[in-house]
Amino acid sequence: MNYTGKASNHVKGKLGEDIVADYYVRSGYSIIERNWRWGRKGELDIIALSGDGEILAVCEVKSRAKGSLTMPCEAVDARKMNRIKTLAQIYMMKNRKPTYAYVRFDVAEVCLTAEQTGQETTAELVRVIHNAF
Repeated sequence: MNYTGKASNHVKGKLGEDIVADYYVRSGYSIIERNWRWGRKGELDIIALSGDGEILAVCEVKSRAKGSLTMPCEAVDARKMNRIKTLAQIYMMKNRKPTYAYVRFDVAEVCLTAEQTGQETTAELVRVIHNAF
């Protein structure tokens, strides 16, 4: 994914989410929600359903600049994990989804090129950690 020009944090986040959504689709999943919000409680970045309908994958996408001192997954602490789990429960209750055989919580790490004014900002998927928590 490429973006020409100075990218805001919102644009950088969307670049990362686009790459991760594409990863899930290529892996046989359907994207059923992106950026699902529940008031001020927070947001679920990507909710995907496996091709057989058995696995609901809830993915938190974290993007960082290439060469960052911390790995993107380090930004998902215990408080964030609990919030994501709570939001997933609310999502399933509000949308009256059938009971899935398995609900999985993933974290995706995306690397962004160092940004310079007027140049392309590119992003690449570093890894998706299945069952991250």
